[in-house]
Amino acid sequence: MARDNDPGSQSKRALLAELLLAKQRKSFPLYNDTVYLNVGAQGIMPEPARQAVAAYFETQAAHPPFSLELAACAFEQFQGLRALLALELNVPENRIALMENTTHACAAVLWGLPWNPGDHLLLSANEYPGILTVVDVLKKRFQLQVTSFPTDVTDEELLARFQAELRPDTRLVLASHVTWDTGRLLPIETMATLCKAKSADCRFLVDAAQSAGALALDLGHSAVDFFAFPGHKWFCGPEGTGALVLSESARDMLQPALAGWRALDLVKNRVAGLYRDSRGLEGGTASPALAAGWRAAVESHRKWGGPEQRAGRVNYLAGTLWAGLANARFQDHPVQLLQKEAPGAGLVTFRVLDMAADKVVAFFQERGVHIRQIPDSETLRACPHYLNTDKDMETFLGFFQTDRRVKSPP
Repeated sequence: MARDNDPGSQSKRALLAELLLAKQRKSFPLYNDTVYLNVGAQGIMPEPARQAVAAYFETQAAHPPFSLELAACAFEQFQGLRALLALELNVPENRIALMENTTHACAAVLWGLPWNPGDHLLLSANEYPGILTVVDVLKKRFQLQVTSFPTDVTDEELLARFQAELRPDTRLVLASHVTWDTGRLLPIETMATLCKAKSADCRFLVDAAQSAGALALDLGHSAVDFFAFPGHKWFCGPEGTGALVLSESARDMLQPALAGWRALDLVKNRVAGLYRDSRGLEGGTASPALAAGWRAAVESHRKWGGPEQRAGRVNYLAGTLWAGLANARFQDHPVQLLQKEAPGAGLVTFRVLDMAADKVVAFFQERGVHIRQIPDSETLRACPHYLNTDKDMETFLGFFQTDRRVKSPP
């Protein structure tokens, strides 16, 4: 029997992995024509997901609205999606609330907490503008004190600065698991523990837009109170999908600020009140077709590999990009990496010095390579998915030149 470290055995495993990835990519035909490195903005929806959305609309066209057949089909899509996300994230189904996007999920927490005038809300310095808009309205409404802590420091300094900002009247901490503009992976479990140690009333909300679907998350054993994430980024589902995962203890203190008819517990066709679990936070009419699409997208990913396997490949590809950009130049302009260490997730952020970021994006897009510019900055971001190949990485990095004048990474 060939040993694991046998070169022939390793070569066979590598070939098999390459063949399996090629087979998986057939469900994502856009990857055949482009080097897509912008999944942090939006993933490419697989064919099974697109077909599931279309199939639901076909079913809808074949049955009268509010018929028993159509109602059962809609219910099955929502419940099937919830069950699949529970399996993906290792969390009980009753702790998942289906939302329309990450901002909606965060807003359900921000507006659902029992704020008092003057309460303290602590943010990271790198939160997404859409979330900051909600925070700004909330601040004015309840006269909240809002402060922030830096993330562009070492973990040790970050935790020290974070702990120094916590107060007895801190009611909520809001931080991204992976910052959208720098790709910084935050030590959220340690931060959540510090919150609990400071005050039993201090809750922790994580914007997981850049980690859910990219990292292997075990939310059933997390110290975080709330995880908000979308379906259309790393999970590659349709736009207009998202979820909020709540801890057991956090659900009871949260008022259903955005609840609609989907939050109602119906017993023998009579309203028995709001669901006591996370479903009690859900809103009104939502699209079962989009739920079917997200469900099919997650099922497609799981056919290739589980969360750990997919996350491992994302991390490997991101590390490949990061290492390739170290000491590189683009059209004779130095490249500056914004991450001093290999990224722990899928976002690689950099700048091309003395060259406008929009021109760099346009250059690559004209050549079938898709990255993005962070708005209001010269920062560029490349986000590989597990669906990308080593050849994709070579194609992208082939437009850069190694700067031999620099002997060590920044």
